Amino acid sequence: MSAPRAHVILAVPDVDLTIAAYEQLGFTGTPAHLRDRGEGIAAVQHGTTTLFLLQPEDAFRQQNPHTTAQPLGASSMLSVTDLPDFDTIAARIRQHAEVCTDHTDDPTFRVIVFRDVNGYLIAISDTPGR
Repeated sequence: MSAPRAHVILAVPDVDLTIAAYEQLGFTGTPAHLRDRGEGIAAVQHGTTTLFLLQPEDAFRQQNPHTTAQPLGASSMLSVTDLPDFDTIAARIRQHAEVCTDHTDDPTFRVIVFRDVNGYLIAISDTPGR
């Protein structure tokens, strides 16, 4: 059985800034030469998790008409589970992001929640021994 894959789409005001912030956390971003096509679409990836980044915000809202008028990133929490190297990414999050919750010492379920550069709350969790 293959590992589960997570794909999330985030509307962001600045793709380059977002990629740089996620690269500090250990994600790999779309290379600059591939995102200079004017399409405003890029991605960051870690293990089997991919966060697609869509810019500008207006393009996201046109493609997703059911989004609210609230500022993007203001009221969302995304959960990503079982990333490889949980301890490494948690340490990087502590160094480079605003940590909102840090319950990484539980032997059965660990989670760290941080606010990304766009205001999104991102929960990274792990189930050791699973």
